[in-house]
Amino acid sequence: MGIMSKVKVLFFAADPLSAPPDGRIPRLLLDEDVRQILTKVRAAEHRDALEFDVRWAARTDDLLQALNEARPQVVHFSGHGGNDGLVLVDPDGGPHWVDGAALAQLFQLFRDDIRVAVLNACFSLPQAQAIAAAVGCAIGTRGEISDEAAITFGASFYRAIAFGRSVQAAYDQARAALALEYFEDAECPRLVARPGVDPDRIFLVQPVGVEGGKQGVGRVGTAIAALALAAAVVVASMSLGDRTAHPPGQLLADTVSAPASREVADTSPPRDSAPAAASAGKHAAVRSRDEARQPSVDSQPRERSVEAQQGAVIASPVQKLPGPPDTFAVLSDRPRDSTLPPAYPR
Repeated sequence: MGIMSKVKVLFFAADPLSAPPDGRIPRLLLDEDVRQILTKVRAAEHRDALEFDVRWAARTDDLLQALNEARPQVVHFSGHGGNDGLVLVDPDGGPHWVDGAALAQLFQLFRDDIRVAVLNACFSLPQAQAIAAAVGCAIGTRGEISDEAAITFGASFYRAIAFGRSVQAAYDQARAALALEYFEDAECPRLVARPGVDPDRIFLVQPVGVEGGKQGVGRVGTAIAALALAAAVVVASMSLGDRTAHPPGQLLADTVSAPASREVADTSPPRDSAPAAASAGKHAAVRSRDEARQPSVDSQPRERSVEAQQGAVIASPVQKLPGPPDTFAVLSDRPRDSTLPPAYPR
């Protein structure tokens, strides 16, 4: 099956807090974050369905410019966050905080394109809630999350998306990956949705012609059932036509042979009774003499007669079976329909 038009993921990355002169915290592994995501997506079933547009050292104006250019379905942010919002880069290279209200106003302008936002930063749950009110669905964190755990979560989430999973299923898989490797951070990410929006019905990657994911599966099942029904009708029609050409009653009638003997009215002229009586007496005397020379049939052992009968049946089972002698010839001469499956012996 073909794949729908590519899903665009707009990836913003910012780490001004580790840059001098305010470099008071270790540098975030943002390049490793992107590398892990791309590696997982390349190994997925629909590897070509996702297209990533990465914007490094993101500034406030970069948000508007990139959203207009890419018109993405997914917006991702990796960097620092806090109670005051997300940390972008100001024109001088320092930190610039953007709160949830400003983000909600921005995302409201692109709500027709964006389907989900992923804020992979510490304390980003309030911003995710504000964005979800505008676009319907977002992921944030309710506390601190380590750099390694954030990388694992993002890579696992997009891998599941590239395998055709829903947003809810991808989120669940990403949390399962955290539970396996970083148990202390497993409960940190949170998926939030606006009332009336079901993340389990949001499929970013789906085959052509599938609407809402599960509806397409139902349509495919209906098409298969219709094909099976049509095939059954064709087979039934062929079988009915074959029966019409060779009615069972006619077949049985052909296999039954005429009786071996029957009574026929004697139309010959009457004979003289005296010569007939003399001839009958002579034949009776001959039969009595022959019977005296041969032993009686009853004097032969019964077991021998039974064995002889069994031997005759085993030696030629088809010919000795009771029934009309022409039955097998008629069946073998019957034309075979080449479209029907071959008959297998029992």
